[in-house]
Amino acid sequence: MKHLLLPFLLLTLSTGAQLPYSLEVLDQPYAPLEDAAPLEFDMYDYEEGWDDPEFMVDLGFEVDLDGLAFEQVFQIGTGTILFSNSNPFAGFIPISYDLADIGFSNPKTPSLIRWETTGEPGNQVFALEWANAGFYEEVFGGGGPENPSFVNVQMRIFEATGVIEYHYGSSSIGPAITEPTWAALVLSFDYNYYNGSFLMPIGDPANPTLELVTDFYDLYYEEFLTGYPADGTVYRFTPTGETLGLAEAEWREVKAWPNPTSGLVQVDFNGQHEWTLIDAFGREVLKGTGQDGVHLHLDALEAGAYLFRLDNGQVQRIVRH
Repeated sequence: MKHLLLPFLLLTLSTGAQLPYSLEVLDQPYAPLEDAAPLEFDMYDYEEGWDDPEFMVDLGFEVDLDGLAFEQVFQIGTGTILFSNSNPFAGFIPISYDLADIGFSNPKTPSLIRWETTGEPGNQVFALEWANAGFYEEVFGGGGPENPSFVNVQMRIFEATGVIEYHYGSSSIGPAITEPTWAALVLSFDYNYYNGSFLMPIGDPANPTLELVTDFYDLYYEEFLTGYPADGTVYRFTPTGETLGLAEAEWREVKAWPNPTSGLVQVDFNGQHEWTLIDAFGREVLKGTGQDGVHLHLDALEAGAYLFRLDNGQVQRIVRH
């Protein structure tokens, strides 16, 4: 089922900042997970196949993403979104496409989700694969074409080094697929307030730069990668030993109360900033300047969710009853 988190605005921080991961692009033959455990049929969200299955996977060891440690991941939402089991979330998005099971329209070539943990304790590798995965637009677009679009993609985590890899295999993406293309490491995402930090490869998929995105109004509409990675491409994220500095993490300190609100809300932040309040359609409905915070009167606004945004990219979701 097609569903979006929320429209997002984009801000990228300079690649000169000390990021917790570096990015290396490798060229390796794609190796399917032949003996991995598949997603069981009783975990599908439809009898005919899977669209947005929600399932939990044990990694077999603990992984740490910029201070958020976890041993399990959940697939939630569309595509390949894998989050940890507590809010704020950390996790992985190997590719942004809204994937679905080709088996809905072509039972002879089903799509598989499968995973495995291999190796000895201390040197284990977890891998999860979306094999021959189709696209929502085609699978639910009226029977699907004779030769449906598909991708093969994996996510791997290496216990000994903390390295994370996204592996891209054979693919065929038809003109009906108009979704933007991006991938991300999710360092932190607060689902309640839509605050987060994403490490994203940006630009040429064969030679991307790594950027930290902390303000994501257009996340589901921007094409951060200019194309889909070629067969055999590997994005390797290696820990640098750095963590996000205070300046890059200050967006976490924006707070609004009471939230939800029936009209009046206090928004607290650090320093003097210009601010805007944006509705769910991306329209600017209020703006101003504040020092260490601002009182907002929302009585004249319609009920719904709004995004409070500072000029430095810090954001806070506010709900008006």
